[in-house]
Amino acid sequence: MIPNRYKRYFESSSDNEPWEEYCKRLNITENEEKRYFIRHVLFDHFTNFTGRFPWFSLDSFTYGFENWGASRIHETVKYDKGEELDFWYDHVKKNPDPRLTLLKYMIDEKTWPTPVVIFDFSENPEIIMNLGDRITAIHLIEGTHRVSYLKKMLITGQIDGESKHSILTVKGIV
Repeated sequence: MIPNRYKRYFESSSDNEPWEEYCKRLNITENEEKRYFIRHVLFDHFTNFTGRFPWFSLDSFTYGFENWGASRIHETVKYDKGEELDFWYDHVKKNPDPRLTLLKYMIDEKTWPTPVVIFDFSENPEIIMNLGDRITAIHLIEGTHRVSYLKKMLITGQIDGESKHSILTVKGIV
């Protein structure tokens, strides 16, 4: 379980705790991978994450950046209860809305700007059995827009299945 002290102070968009102060207050690790997880998951999405994964403990997992092929991402990365990540497919079209700056970036660069975050339980299926049917072997934690856009770009031939994309993998320690 993640202690509530990891929830950032946030009253409004003009009155919230900046990342630098959060790091000082909690003495956040210098380990790049764990720091990335804390910033992009706990700092940005504390309530959502702890609500979905109340059993999670920071020190019971390892964190590492990996490069995965688009086909592997398309075939294996799932959401809660094995849900397909097709949430944002309709955004990816011939003339996408110019306000969708993330999509524009991904179309131009053929990848996402920052790594998505996943649980990788593929080598430890017993963890999945203990956590119930909500968790999948390769489970997206953060990045629904990015994964959905990438999958649709693969389907429509805008990227190659072998193209590589950075992912932060979070693996359970057994």
